[in-house]
Amino acid sequence: MVQHIGTEGCTELALRVHRATGALVRGIVAIDGLRVLGPPDASLVAVAADGPDVDPFVVADEIREAGWYLQPQPAYGSSPATLHLTVTAAVAGEESVAALLDALAAAVRRARERGPAVVDPELRAAAAALDPDALTPEEIDAALELAGIGTSEALPERMAPGARGPAGDAAPGSRSACCRGHRTAVPGAGVSRART
Repeated sequence: MVQHIGTEGCTELALRVHRATGALVRGIVAIDGLRVLGPPDASLVAVAADGPDVDPFVVADEIREAGWYLQPQPAYGSSPATLHLTVTAAVAGEESVAALLDALAAAVRRARERGPAVVDPELRAAAAALDPDALTPEEIDAALELAGIGTSEALPERMAPGARGPAGDAAPGSRSACCRGHRTAVPGAGVSRART
């Protein structure tokens, strides 16, 4: 890349990403229901819910409907569930940042209406009983069936289990009550805008 655009070009791209990251952080903290987990040292921004009424996984589903992909990360230890945004030069323009922030604010509003994801206690207990180091292919297939995914190669439309629509109905693309609303996340990386 340095040979193609030179040192000055690389410096300009880095500055553009740095400015965009700062603008995203300022915009995210202004969205009711979200908080940034610490000031980013680079171009990765970790965003968590700022209260129990906004579920990051439901936000991820909602913003995906608007053509954006934010990488959901499950809670681990003392870290809450988060959404990761990796800013690159491809999405670092002012218009892109503004469009992402608008879509994110709308996704948070819709996620709040839907409510947090609900994991069936039976599924939670079954997952807690698994020993990842000793799983056989048959046990993995059984766990997928219990989660409502099965061994089909089709991925779920929504990642948040049991999310509800504003009227209390099952969210579009989520499993019906017979499958207990289970969904699983298959996260990718970073922030991307879907091409249409």
